Amino acid sequence: MGLMDLVNKGVDYINKGVNKVSEVAKDKRDAINDFNLLVTSSKHLEGLLPYEIKNNEPSLGREQMILSSCLTISVEKAKVINNLIPIDETIVNTKMVVESKTLMNYMFVITNKRLWVLNEKEYKTYEFGTVKNFEIINKSLLSQGVKFDDNAFSFEGSEKDIQMFIDTLMNEEVRNQRISEATQYLLGVTPKMQLINMNIAGITLGVNNELVLHNGRASSKLINLSDLEYMQLLIDNAVILTRGKTTQSQVSSVVPARKMSVKFVFKGESFVIDIMPENIINSLVKVEDSTYQASLEFGRKIITTLESMINAQ
Repeated sequence: MGLMDLVNKGVDYINKGVNKVSEVAKDKRDAINDFNLLVTSSKHLEGLLPYEIKNNEPSLGREQMILSSCLTISVEKAKVINNLIPIDETIVNTKMVVESKTLMNYMFVITNKRLWVLNEKEYKTYEFGTVKNFEIINKSLLSQGVKFDDNAFSFEGSEKDIQMFIDTLMNEEVRNQRISEATQYLLGVTPKMQLINMNIAGITLGVNNELVLHNGRASSKLINLSDLEYMQLLIDNAVILTRGKTTQSQVSSVVPARKMSVKFVFKGESFVIDIMPENIINSLVKVEDSTYQASLEFGRKIITTLESMINAQ
């Protein structure tokens, strides 16, 4: 290959690169124009209802799941979601959103039953299959211009992240997979009451009186409430409280501890949940520490709640 051939080949590569950049720039301009036209034709969300509390006993565990489903959500916004969405619905995915026409802030939340659109003042629900269209129109690094039900919204998140949210809502196969993953810790139970801490340790009572014991999201045990014989609150494996059908005892004093647990005994078996797991350096937690006190109160609440249910049978 001669010198001129190399020069011509180099020029060809440069021209192709310039053309590619021009195409990308044109595509971006077109996307911006398309989104701006969509904003112009958009309307404010219709059919919104006044905000109300539908979950009267929101758990810290559910709040933690909401926070985990959205990297940009605040604790205050997670509480708004937790208080509104009923306990029998499981959070699958959450996104922070701005309505482009009005610049009003909303949260879009997919549960195992429907889509919720809400803020601190109002909300609206969409049943699966009722949203006409949902697609990214204008892509950028940290937020995406989106067409949702013929209206313009800005979704916080990467293109990949928002596309996954869209697929979860609009693609039944993807949605069922995401729902299966989100509800796996419930072992097929529909909750009517939950006591779960931020470590996802605690209990879920089902609509048919099933009882799910949770020791983190990956470890759960399903039993019948009627099979539960007694519960024990353990501080470093020492029993300080026992309640059950025929057994009751209590030790009044508590001491610094490395961990705190609740033990459930049923049909000759037992299952332990760590409501205050050992920390990384395996150090003692003082009695006056807020973590200690919160865990102690949480453990007692689990035991007294289940005791009253057992006695009511």
